[in-house]
Amino acid sequence: MNTYHKTIAISLLTLVWGAASAQQAPDTSSWVCEFCPPAESQSGSFSLGVGWVDDLSYKFEDFTGLDEGGYLVAGGSALRTTETDYWRFDAHQLGLRSREIAVDGGKPGSYRLRLAYVELPQFITDSARSIYPNAGDGSLVLPAGWVSAPNTQGMTALDASLRPLRLRQDRERFDVGVALTPPGRWRYKVDYSHELKEGVRAIGGGFLFTSSLLPTPVDYVTDQVDVSAVYAAEKWQAELSYYGSFFNNDEDRLTWENAFNPLFPGAAGGQLALAPDNEFHRLGLAGTYRAGERTRLTGSIGIGRMLQDDDYLPYTVNVGLPAAPLPLNSLDGEVDVIDLIARLDSRLGARTRVEVQYRYYERDNDSSVAAYQPVTMDLFVNEPRLNRPYSYDRQTLNAEASYRLNSAVRIAAGVEYEQFERSRAEASDTDEGSAWARLRLGLGQRIDANIRLNYSDRNGDDIDPAAELAATENPLLRKYHYADRERQEVRAMITLSLLEDVQLTLGGGYAEDDYDQSILGLNDSEYQDVSIDLSIAPNEKGLLHAFYTLENIETEVSNNEALTGTDWFGDTEDTIQSFGAGIEFRNIKDKKIDLSVDYVYSRAEGEYRIDDGRDAAPFPDLTTRLEGVRVRLNYPLRGGAELVLDYYNERFRSSDWALDGVDPDEIFNFLSLGEVAPRYNVDSVAIFYRKTF
Repeated sequence: MNTYHKTIAISLLTLVWGAASAQQAPDTSSWVCEFCPPAESQSGSFSLGVGWVDDLSYKFEDFTGLDEGGYLVAGGSALRTTETDYWRFDAHQLGLRSREIAVDGGKPGSYRLRLAYVELPQFITDSARSIYPNAGDGSLVLPAGWVSAPNTQGMTALDASLRPLRLRQDRERFDVGVALTPPGRWRYKVDYSHELKEGVRAIGGGFLFTSSLLPTPVDYVTDQVDVSAVYAAEKWQAELSYYGSFFNNDEDRLTWENAFNPLFPGAAGGQLALAPDNEFHRLGLAGTYRAGERTRLTGSIGIGRMLQDDDYLPYTVNVGLPAAPLPLNSLDGEVDVIDLIARLDSRLGARTRVEVQYRYYERDNDSSVAAYQPVTMDLFVNEPRLNRPYSYDRQTLNAEASYRLNSAVRIAAGVEYEQFERSRAEASDTDEGSAWARLRLGLGQRIDANIRLNYSDRNGDDIDPAAELAATENPLLRKYHYADRERQEVRAMITLSLLEDVQLTLGGGYAEDDYDQSILGLNDSEYQDVSIDLSIAPNEKGLLHAFYTLENIETEVSNNEALTGTDWFGDTEDTIQSFGAGIEFRNIKDKKIDLSVDYVYSRAEGEYRIDDGRDAAPFPDLTTRLEGVRVRLNYPLRGGAELVLDYYNERFRSSDWALDGVDPDEIFNFLSLGEVAPRYNVDSVAIFYRKTF
């Protein structure tokens, strides 16, 4: 292009640009963004309902708070958002003993506030009976007119003195949390919780040949605080944190009057120490560094300390025993812990990923050591013995890698080595090595399969129980958590999309632990499970689902009554079967009516067999069976509201030879609470009004 043509072209472009610039800019004041969120919005739901439970069952009420008779329940949620902040309110099961309220909100990028309150009851049993009129108090006294006897059959005032006893624990928790995100790279967070736990539980207390189950008060307070500060840079971030836990028990002891004739003078009452006050503190430092696009380094280190210095109780309340004074006023317990984690995670190309991790944990028990003169059952004074604080450290190194051969095949494998060193234990050192491999196949959209193999072998040094336990245990005994063990395991799962709307998942596994060097103790353990899961969704208006699982656990143990050889063996077998099915209908007759029906069945059976060469009758089987049916109907109303009708039936049956038929005086030297294994058949129906806005 010559100079003349260039000049003409530039002049034309200048004229066009000037004309366009001279035009008036469009008025956008009335334009509406169809995809932008509103500057302020409110949404939520509210529900109010009434219900009825036709029968009283502590087991059914456990953790749900559904008692016999009618009840009123409310709940809901609300969310309010503006251009600068948001607030959310949630309430669940208000009106029941298990309820929750929470508030969460703040200004993104600036602060966040969280408040919550939770109540959770635990109902243990309502079939127990106790002779103590002040059950639940820390000092149990016998009823007026009580007649002591050498055995339960001679307690002539027993039947008249028994009173119903409900064992339960109620838990309340208050949570508050604040998170701050000021401008810059720092973030701060503080969480605090205060938990109260009150109720009555049962513990055993005795005097040599006679013992009783005693109602014991529960009055715990636990406070926890978690504080952290995070600094985030472009390629790395670090977090400094503090965690504290403070436990307080308002009942430090349980004293009780002996229901049996004292075996010796002064044994008319006993005393047990309850859980002591204690606290735990931990300072932590954690960090992450991103080395390039495919490699990440992470690590953390924590230093903690456990403290417990409650005053000791006296050796005994039997003033007739010549027990020596306590050597110290308290244990002055102090345990220091260190935990360390370092991990490297990297992708070596598009198909390969590797991870290496090292973990270290040390528990150093620096509690005081002194010579104590224990008193057995408030009757016999023993020779002085030193307490032995227990310490250990554990190191674990593991590495794993995965590789994707193609879109259908992925393989992975890993190895791990663990070293455990203990002080003042029968086995000072144990080493365990393990290896695993996994194969995943994805054959199109129809089949997805996984199989995993695992092998591990644990070996320990020579075990010498007598060295640390002063020959109080059989030297042939091997405790399962440090005994030599060989473990083999295989697991597999396959998911089949048979048709477009039909999915079937099959799974199973087998594991065996072999303790071939244990003469006494656990010798062998096997675990097997099978599962089937089916889902059918023929259209948007229907869904059918079903599942079945089977688990089987078998163990073999050996023991003896002498100090050499083995003279009796024990086998246990636990079998658990579960089945469930359900069907859902949505938008019935195009009226947005939803109906669902669900059924669940579970049965557990435990068998215990003893072979001691005496042809003794076997223990009865332990059995538990649960069946449940739920029907729910959602019927739409105007204005975003609906009625929900819910019916639920639950049937529970159990048999436990340690409870069934064992009245308080069934065993001549043991005064029990006479509780029975739970059984019930409960119907529950409720209707709710739910409004969405």
